[in-house]
Amino acid sequence: MQSTLSLEAIEEIDFEVAKRDFRFFFEEILGFQLSWHHEQWYTNLESRKRYCVKAARDHGKSTLFLGYMLWKTAFNPKTKAVLISHSLHQSIHHMRTLNDLIDGVPFLAKMKKADSWSKTFFGFSNGSNISAKSVGGAIRGIHPDLILCDDILWGTTDTELARVASWFYEVLVPTLHHTSKLMIVGTPFTPTDLYTELESRDGYLVETYPAINSKGEALWPERWDLESLDARRNDMPAIAFAREYLCEPMDDVSSLFPSTILQAAKDSTLKLIEREVGDPDDQYFIGWDPAISSDRAADYTVMVVLRRPSTNPELLELVHAIRRKNMDFRTQITEIQRLNAKFNPDVIELEANNFQRVFATELRADTDLPIKTFISTRQRRESLLMGLVLRFEKEQIRLPWGDDRSRTLMSELERELLMFGMSKKGRLDSIGRHDDFAIALALAHWATTEFRERIVDLDEIMAGLLD
Repeated sequence: MQSTLSLEAIEEIDFEVAKRDFRFFFEEILGFQLSWHHEQWYTNLESRKRYCVKAARDHGKSTLFLGYMLWKTAFNPKTKAVLISHSLHQSIHHMRTLNDLIDGVPFLAKMKKADSWSKTFFGFSNGSNISAKSVGGAIRGIHPDLILCDDILWGTTDTELARVASWFYEVLVPTLHHTSKLMIVGTPFTPTDLYTELESRDGYLVETYPAINSKGEALWPERWDLESLDARRNDMPAIAFAREYLCEPMDDVSSLFPSTILQAAKDSTLKLIEREVGDPDDQYFIGWDPAISSDRAADYTVMVVLRRPSTNPELLELVHAIRRKNMDFRTQITEIQRLNAKFNPDVIELEANNFQRVFATELRADTDLPIKTFISTRQRRESLLMGLVLRFEKEQIRLPWGDDRSRTLMSELERELLMFGMSKKGRLDSIGRHDDFAIALALAHWATTEFRERIVDLDEIMAGLLD
């Protein structure tokens, strides 16, 4: 008898503490880790009525939001909650997960109403309930206190995504009372999907949590450290990794540089080199995209070296690249001089907008480096990118893929290139967090055209003089 009373007392204490403390409920009762990003989600769920999280795959988004829904229904009598996924099958899968969690906690298991418990409806003894629905399903007539939309997007075509958005605004939203809470969580599909659209709507807080942040740090290193993420990156196409783990959606059809042409450019016999080697008649060209000094922590300085083999002048090979953060003015000057000494380039093409022009001014005054400046306007930037696209489409560019170091660096370039596409306003732009590598490559390619424009046919000149 004493043992039974003791267990009941412990259960009662657990119930009361869990009711007041979500962290205790999530970690001690359900047995999950509440990482810093999960805690941020919880904080925003408590303070906002319309909250959307775009997060990387397998970083606990469904677990946290399902745990929050269970916490609200279990400890707040007569709470009506609805769980919605892109398919009823997926919604039922989540309900099965919830049922397993409930069965594993004695005081929650005792709250199950046997006559109101099925795979799509959970009724609790405190009058609360959770029902499972799917996108496109009928939900008219219900007015829940809590709605969780978990991965409701499906398809990647404009028509498919438009159907989801139409259902969301015309069917789901009207069921919400102004006091209801709407929780949305998922992985973005395209740059114009519902999640992105909600960012511009008043009343919605939309946040993005990629597996690797802009500083190169892992979001949840206890589960996915950088080494594990790099391994996963190598397991799948770059465009898929960018969408699923970096929350940077771009489909192959929309990309200016589709994966098919990038794949064709990879050369398993080519490796990055540290200085010019081989045929002395080969030509080298450098593209340089300097970071703006006031924002060094956010931008990369990138320098890309292309080689034009004398035996095949239509071909360009990427043979060296520097991609670093936090390079100050003097360090960049030193680095470009070092590359000039090692590769003896015919042209160094420098993007020279605003502050960046200072680099050209100093180098021209103090050195004989073959600096050419590229002043970027919208039209010139589009010409810059389209020239590079044509080079890839003609299979006249080669990316080094012959060793781990080359593949790691080229994967970063590949990801940036995939993020370029045509916006709804008809402009070429990148949806990625960084485009420095891609622009530096485009500048190096532009440098090859600058050099050709400067070539003069000496035979024609001599013939004219002799005449």
